Amino acid sequence: MASRILLVDQEEKFLQALAKRLESAGFPVQILTDAAEAFVSIESPEVEALILGDPDDGSNFLGLLGEIKRLRPELAVIILTAHVSSDYAIKAMKMGIYDCLPKPTNIGDLIDRLREVGTGKPL
Repeated sequence: MASRILLVDQEEKFLQALAKRLESAGFPVQILTDAAEAFVSIESPEVEALILGDPDDGSNFLGLLGEIKRLRPELAVIILTAHVSSDYAIKAMKMGIYDCLPKPTNIGDLIDRLREVGTGKPL
C-alpha cells in the first residue's frame, strides 16, 4: 500500500485545497479536521508524515504535539501556523518537528520539505 501524508487542520476548505495540490504533485494524502482523530491514524506505519495546522482556539497545541511525538517519535511532522514566533518555533523544533512553515504556505516549499524527509513518494 502507498505511503501517505496525513493533513490535519480545523479549516476544511484549506485542507481540501492543500490535499488537491499535493495529490496533483503525486503525493497520497489523507485529511482530518480533528486533531484527536490523528492519534488513531498516526499509529499506522503507512503514515510517513504529518502536516499539522495549529488551532486558533487556544488549545494546548504543544501538548498535543508532545503526545504525537511520544507515540511516533520517528514521524516527520511539519507545522503550518499563522502565529509563527521564534519562541514557538524553537519550542516545537526542540520537541522534534521537522519544520515550521507559515500558513498559508508556499506549496513548493512544502513539497520540498516532504521530499527532504523522503515521504509521500509519488505514485
